[in-house]
Amino acid sequence: MLHHQLFGQVEPVNSAGSHFLKAPVSLDRVLVDTTARSEVLGGTRAGLSKVAILLCTYHGQHYLAEQLDSFAAQTHANWEVWASDDGSQDDTRAILERYQRTWPAGRLSIHFGPAEGFAANFLSLTFKARIEADYFAYSDQDDVWEPDIHRYGIGSMVAIWLG
Repeated sequence: MLHHQLFGQVEPVNSAGSHFLKAPVSLDRVLVDTTARSEVLGGTRAGLSKVAILLCTYHGQHYLAEQLDSFAAQTHANWEVWASDDGSQDDTRAILERYQRTWPAGRLSIHFGPAEGFAANFLSLTFKARIEADYFAYSDQDDVWEPDIHRYGIGSMVAIWLG
């Protein structure tokens, strides 16, 4: 499997403790906190935290179905996929559309990428104002996730806050 990473940082930008994403931390299965610290520590989101999976694709037909199936197998059920295809000319978009038809409404949102490479594609999703989630999970098109990746990721974020 191919893994590309782009490092940046998440920093608090106001006194209320909210975190805003300045750049992706990682493009490989990393959860980025977008929730106010008090909500995470207070447990008001425990078990209900919404995860937005940011998925960028480009000619990914050989890997995509297995990856989407691994999303569907997550033990943390409150997630949605935001897919941005960067101009694939294979069956990538058709596969995404097939899953969109079979999954519940709102589970998979498909967008056209900027056609400027993987980093620009991920950034186009990261800064999409319509995404409402407590956490962002970045995914390459060839990742297959373990069923507990979101539960462990959210638990790790809470542990960091408590640490």
